[in-house]
This record gives sequence, C-alpha cells and structure tokens, in this order.
Amino acid sequence: MSVPLLECSSLKSETRRVPLKGWRDLPVAGMLRSVEPFEIQIARGRRAVFALEPECVALAARTADGNVFLGPEWVFSWLSTLGRRYEPVVLVARRSGLLEGFWPFFECRLPVIGTALLPACAHAADVFDPLAAPGAEHALVEALERLAASYAFAWLPLLSGEFTASTVDPLTRKNSSRHLVRPRTPRLEIDLSRFEDFDAWEQCTFGSKSRQSLRRKQRRLEDNHRVAFLEIADPAGAVQWLDRIAELEKSSWKGAEGVGVFKRADHRAFYRILFEALAASGRLRLSILLADDQPAAYEIAFWNGHRHAMHTMAFDPAYAAYSPGRLLLLHSVRRCFTGQAAVFDFLQNDQAYKRQMANRESQLHDWIVFPASLRGRLVRVAVRAVHAWTEWQARRRKAREAATKAQETRPTTT
Repeated sequence: MSVPLLECSSLKSETRRVPLKGWRDLPVAGMLRSVEPFEIQIARGRRAVFALEPECVALAARTADGNVFLGPEWVFSWLSTLGRRYEPVVLVARRSGLLEGFWPFFECRLPVIGTALLPACAHAADVFDPLAAPGAEHALVEALERLAASYAFAWLPLLSGEFTASTVDPLTRKNSSRHLVRPRTPRLEIDLSRFEDFDAWEQCTFGSKSRQSLRRKQRRLEDNHRVAFLEIADPAGAVQWLDRIAELEKSSWKGAEGVGVFKRADHRAFYRILFEALAASGRLRLSILLADDQPAAYEIAFWNGHRHAMHTMAFDPAYAAYSPGRLLLLHSVRRCFTGQAAVFDFLQNDQAYKRQMANRESQLHDWIVFPASLRGRLVRVAVRAVHAWTEWQARRRKAREAATKAQETRPTTT
C-alpha cells in the first residue's frame, strides 16, 4: 500500500488538508511504500512532539517489551534538559489513527557536511530501536530511508542485533549503496531461564575459589561495617538519593576519567527528571550497597519487559578491597531470579566482569543512511574511510596491549 509521507509542524498546526488535524504533506516529491495498514507521519518542532506524549505513554503501556531508552520517560526527560536546544523530528506510525510506532530524532548541523539526523537521547541512551508495536518497525525503517533524502545522512547507533537482522538488513540489501551497517560493540547478557536458581547460576559462572573469595569479602565487609542493600523504587526516594550517588561517581575511576553519567550539571538535571518519571511508571531499578549508612556502590538499571537492563554502576574506591561493585551485582542477579526477569542485560561495552558473568552474546550495530545524491555518495566514502581508520587504530592498540602483556608474563632468566 502506498501512502503519503506526512509532516506535522508546530508552526502550521491548523492545516486541514489531511484527515489528522495539524498535519500537512511533506514538501518533497514521491510516495513512501509502507507496510499495510500503517500511515507514516513526521512531527517537527517541540510543540508538535510534546503533543504526542500522552499517546506515547499509552503505546509504552501496550508494548511491555518496548525499548525503554526511547520510551516516553527517556525522550521527554531528554527533550526538557539535554536536548532542549535541538529541533526534534519524530517518525510516527499510525494504524486506524492509533499511535503504533514512535522513533524520535533531532537535527544536528555539522560544519561542511550539512545537517544530519541523529537519534534523540544520543550520548544518554544505550539502545536506539524504535518504540513500536509488532509490524510498525518495518514501516518506520522505510520511512527513515525516505526521510534521509533531506539530510546529509541519518545515523542510528546501538541498534539491537535482533532489530538489525529482522528489519534493517532486508531493507539495506535492496539498495546497499545508500547504507552502511556495521557491528559496534558486543551486548552481553545472562539468560536466567537456563538455570534453576541463583545458586545454580553462581556455581556455573564462578569457580570454587572465586565463590569462596567473594563470600569472604562480604563477611569482612559485614564484620567491619554496618551493611545494607537498598532497593529504591519510589520517585521521591530516587530523586533524594541522586546527589549522593553522583558524589560517589565523582570519587570513583569514572569521575577521574570523566566518563560518568553525572559529570555535568545538565546531566544531573536530566537524570533527576528521568528517575522520577521511570520510578512513577515502575521501570526504575536503583540498587545501593550501604556501608555505615554511606553508599559504597550503586547500580542504575531499568525494567524493560522481562529484562533487567543495567545502565551504569560505580563503587567507592575506599571499599575496593571488598569488591563492593561485584557484591552489589550478585545481589541484583539474585533478585532477578526471585522476580519476573528472564534476562540480565549488561547492554553496551565489552568488559571483563560482564564477560565472566554473561552466558549469551549478541552485537549492537550502527546504521547510517545516505541520500541518493552526489553529496550522499561523497559523505559515504568519507564515513567509510573514518571507520577503516578507527578500526585499524583499534587493531594496533590491541596488538600493542597483547605484546605488552606477553612481555610482562615472559619468564626471566638469571
């Protein structure tokens, strides 16, 4: 079924040329071939996008396994703080007037290249799959390819392997010259359904010496300090603890290297609003390990259908001898076994402790769409060159690290 690509503008909200009030024809030629019976629309401007919030909340309630990182709590918290200076652009899929797909972006002006289309919540979210009911994903992907013709490129980082294989790859095979898809980073998970209980998982995951060491560390921590595990679920409590865990992050290695999520005041403002919104919807999982009433470690995670999605964690280096981060993670995994979770999701980044604990691995992918023009082809060549350079640099770094490690472990002769 061919349907027009429609656009909603906050400046022309009284246009009545189409059945949905406030929507007008996109000023580009051609038609979008979509999956019946979805109607594809575009909302532009903050007023038009914020008008979608009630429908987006209802969509999130209907799609329990939908992507929490592009759900209403994340997107509208981001638009109110970190994204307030950007022009939002949202792809919308409707069926019989009902919102069935929601994929938010923003326009980013780049020197020389021009204006690019980037996903909302960039540099804050971990997965950028659209929030969509079954079937709507295909319509949204086709719409993005059509919309990219108006930009230097459209870039989607951190798409799940399942979404990429089922929805993105079939489209890119039809016209590979306009697309770049590449693996970005491993996604490590614990498939909890493979184990009868926490003890069975722990026994399969850690050797006997490691299990004994962790138990000794917890006993020592409990002998020397008053220890408690907190689970914060209410909005007021989550906001109340934010400043304290932000101070902990500042004292951790993440604070020292400037990679923490609370590194700037506007980031803290974003998480303050986000915590309150996610706690109110029952999606926040904030866990804190207390030692003498002070945070020794924390984990920020989100409930995403049947997934416990670990967003970030940090620990106080003053308690490093007790491995507080590892102890808190084990506590969270144990709670997942007693709750309704089927997956403990470590999300992005390949780290040794995640690989040790995980039993399933997939990939998060980058997808870049270019316009079918000379400029689009030139930008694609430039992007491919940058990718090749960064991959070569990464291989060199790994080779140097391996050589250094081999040199350090080589036996010396006397």
